Amino acid sequence: MKLKCKCGKMATWYYMPGENNWACCDNCVPRGCTYCQILQGLDEEGRQLPCIEWWYNEEGWDDEN
Repeated sequence: MKLKCKCGKMATWYYMPGENNWACCDNCVPRGCTYCQILQGLDEEGRQLPCIEWWYNEEGWDDEN
């Protein structure tokens, strides 16, 4: 079973650090980063990429619970 975003879509982004890992779809993932100040560039739709601590998986993330 795949992880779901809070909006109900399949989560393609997963926040890796810490114990409270979050999963988001491409529309809900927070874009840019005000904490680490690393410029990630833009995606193919011209949107800022998420912080480098968000990992992307086009096929979604498996729910291990």
